[in-house]
Amino acid sequence: MKKIMIFLCVLLLTGCFGEESRGHLTNRCVKVIETESLKDETIYEIKFIQDIIENIKIIHNYEGDKTTIDSIKQSHESQVRFYERNNVRVESTNNDIYTITYNIDMSMLTNEIREKFNLLEERSKLVLSLEKDGYKCE
Repeated sequence: MKKIMIFLCVLLLTGCFGEESRGHLTNRCVKVIETESLKDETIYEIKFIQDIIENIKIIHNYEGDKTTIDSIKQSHESQVRFYERNNVRVESTNNDIYTITYNIDMSMLTNEIREKFNLLEERSKLVLSLEKDGYKCE
């Protein structure tokens, strides 16, 4: 009995009952663009199973001068309703780095969102497309 309990503890601690054990994996692709007044780090966190994307989180971290950041905030705030109408959950933070996060459930994906973010259903094709656009993927 003691051996069984130890074995179960090992499985729990190693994550064998987590999402990976059910086939869920995540790719992460990152691209950084820097100009004189702005640093834009864009991160794609792609959650998939058997190469079919289930969920994508797109994170923009903006760092720059106040005028540029204020312009980005204003542009973003004017588009929030568009994203909400298209089933995209949007979050933003207002620290030293202005962060916008788009959470996209692929089962609720609209054509407008697919086109706006150039999204594909297959993870391998999306990763290849992102890499061609300068992203580093792992």
